[in-house]
Amino acid sequence: MRQMIRVQWVLVLILVAACVNVNIYFPAAELKRDAENVAKRVYGIEDEQDADQGRQEESAPQGARSLLELLGPSPAFAQDYQSLSNSVTRGIEQQLGQVYKQLQPFYASGNVGLDQNGFAVLRDKSGLGMQQIGTINRLVSQDRSLKQQLYQEKAKAAQTPGNVGAVQNIYAEVWKDYAAPGTWIQQGGGWSRK
Repeated sequence: MRQMIRVQWVLVLILVAACVNVNIYFPAAELKRDAENVAKRVYGIEDEQDADQGRQEESAPQGARSLLELLGPSPAFAQDYQSLSNSVTRGIEQQLGQVYKQLQPFYASGNVGLDQNGFAVLRDKSGLGMQQIGTINRLVSQDRSLKQQLYQEKAKAAQTPGNVGAVQNIYAEVWKDYAAPGTWIQQGGGWSRK
């Protein structure tokens, strides 16, 4: 009898332990949404379509949830990731926007492109004078420095400071996705025009 009670208690403890699942949550979806908003602001992309889409999503019925969401466990998060923006990141974004505006003619001419990590790089010096090359090098250096600062601040805001590389990977794809048509983008070592 005692042995049977012990076995039951062990089974109960195993079941309870199996139900507890601790995840270190990395907010990839929230960071991607934030990166898209940042890229739009930096690139100066108007948000009229997004505003219309947001109004449509607000009017969508809340009851349209998947079966897994209804029957499965509800997620619990340590922090609300509604905004990964703060005064520091907004200042960096503003500076990135200024650098982008100065680099824009060089993106359009194909002298500057986005490397596989989403950083601006001087890819073709043809047709440029020494002064222009110097200007581009300075701006490309600022772009890299500002983006690295942005990634560090976003990782801190998401309370995942050890995941700066993951933040950079998310942003790299978004920078390339939102780049203007005709921008040269490095993929797998080669360059192609968007």
